[in-house]
Amino acid sequence: MKSKAKPEAPDVRPDDMLPDVVAVSDPNATRIVVILDRSGSMQSCCESTVAGFNDFVREQKKQSGTATLKLVQFDDQYEVVFDESIQNVPELTQATFVPRGSTALLDAQGKTIAILQEELAKLSSSKRPAKVIVVTMTDGMENASKEYKKQQVADLIQKYTDQNKWQFIYIGANQDAVKVAESMNIPLRNTMSYNTSNARGVMGMSVSNLVSSYRSAGLDDLTSSTMGFSAEDRKSALEDNTFSSTIASVANTPSSVNTPVTVPPDKDDA
Repeated sequence: MKSKAKPEAPDVRPDDMLPDVVAVSDPNATRIVVILDRSGSMQSCCESTVAGFNDFVREQKKQSGTATLKLVQFDDQYEVVFDESIQNVPELTQATFVPRGSTALLDAQGKTIAILQEELAKLSSSKRPAKVIVVTMTDGMENASKEYKKQQVADLIQKYTDQNKWQFIYIGANQDAVKVAESMNIPLRNTMSYNTSNARGVMGMSVSNLVSSYRSAGLDDLTSSTMGFSAEDRKSALEDNTFSSTIASVANTPSSVNTPVTVPPDKDDA
């Protein structure tokens, strides 16, 4: 006699176990989380990514209001680099940002959102920030997640966008970032494709300007159609700045102070 098959376990998703969305009371406080891809392919833009993040932090320190910033790095592993008041955030270095491994993008996003909500739920209402901004920067496609599927992440993002007006920003290279973000319910206004040679300008200027806009906006304006990346942001993000980035890098190194930079001739002059 054949034994009866055991019933399948219920599909309990991580977001089902999160506490209910909680109210906020500090309109001048912002919680910023940066989810930064450090998979092996980021090696080609390592310097510009580090410089761009540090430019971003410097600009955010100038803004009014209080903020905390958590930096999460991911490859096929997940690491919280620091979590500080914006004024105490240290610089990222090439010793702390070391590209390696594969790209568990969905796990990084899902885990970050789940932890973030649990942390906020534990805060007293007087310390709970009114605004939450989650920035994801990646140069590749998902290929290594084990805990989260795309629909789970999309549901989490939709939940906190709708109920708490969290702002999710997604910038991706070597992909159709708009299509990827759309599949995760990230608003198109907060999405941009970029050329890896532009990593510094994209993070240090375009993303920083957008985050600053959200920090200074009223709660009722967070979903305004006037918010988001501009057409100029999107155009400049896709330009190839490999040569100019190399010149800037060489010119800013101590050993090159008295060394002339040789500019290669145009093809017509060669």
